[in-house]
Amino acid sequence: MKRVPKLLLGAVSALAVSALPINLDSVISGGFEPAAAYAKGGNGGGNGGGNGKGGSGERGKSADAKGHTKASGKTAGSVFGSVFGKERSRIKGPSAKTLSVKTKTAKSSNKAVKMAALPANAPVPDAKPKNFNAKLAGLNSLKRNYHAYLNSKSPRMAAISAFVMASAEFDLAQEKVADATAALAEAQADFVDAVNAAALTPYDGAIGVYDNPTVESLEGRLADLNAAAETVAPEDQAALDAEIAAVEGLLDSAEATAVVDAETSLDEAELAAETASVGTDDEALKAALLDAANDNRVAEYGDDYVDQEMMDWAKDLLGVGDAFGKIDEVRETLEPASE
Repeated sequence: MKRVPKLLLGAVSALAVSALPINLDSVISGGFEPAAAYAKGGNGGGNGGGNGKGGSGERGKSADAKGHTKASGKTAGSVFGSVFGKERSRIKGPSAKTLSVKTKTAKSSNKAVKMAALPANAPVPDAKPKNFNAKLAGLNSLKRNYHAYLNSKSPRMAAISAFVMASAEFDLAQEKVADATAALAEAQADFVDAVNAAALTPYDGAIGVYDNPTVESLEGRLADLNAAAETVAPEDQAALDAEIAAVEGLLDSAEATAVVDAETSLDEAELAAETASVGTDDEALKAALLDAANDNRVAEYGDDYVDQEMMDWAKDLLGVGDAFGKIDEVRETLEPASE
């Protein structure tokens, strides 16, 4: 009997093996269970051993589909290669994309649970207020040196510069009023001293006529004395004439003249201060701030842009009222040099 060559025998064996419907998982695990039995999956090797339709029925179907796909997609060469040690396909885990989707889904679920736990009438927090300096925006330029208020050519600084200049001039006018008031008080005190020194005696015995005397009160007394001269009794004529002469002398005195001059100076100072006060009130300041502000800030806040907080800030910076600021520095440049 002739021996069949080993090469021919190997080829026939390979064809025979490739023709068999081998279950790849069985091959890997060491068995050779037919693919048909694996493909039916959940029957657990036919109809025996239970139909596999318990709690794992769905998983059986999934495994069946995967197993069937993998088995049908393998060629004879790949099966043969798995058996005899060739490189097998690695089992891949879930992709990064799949994990990302799962993570996002889990986070969304958690967020939904947290939102569902909130009461329906939960208060909505107020919007966080903007930083005050951010709100000021262009108005931060008001912090510049006071020379900017005197020399700036910027249209936005015009209204603020005018307010500062008017306020400085008003301060100077008020100082003049204060000085004139003090001068009048001093002149009045000197006049009182002069009247007291004259030791006037009322011809008619009137009481308190020369208490706290003023130029005006003495002028009134002189008018009464002149009127009484027409009806005075002869025995009172000499006393009346002496009193008239003394009052006229006091009204012509330097002390009386100083009082009149001081009163005139005070009237003029008060009129100048009243005129200088125009454009220095709160309305003028607010208008100046709006004029100097950025248009977008005014558009964002509307009429509430220059609120009380901003007004207080501006007054403190500029020196309105008791505060010391740009107005005071400008005023010092306007004051005449002291001799």
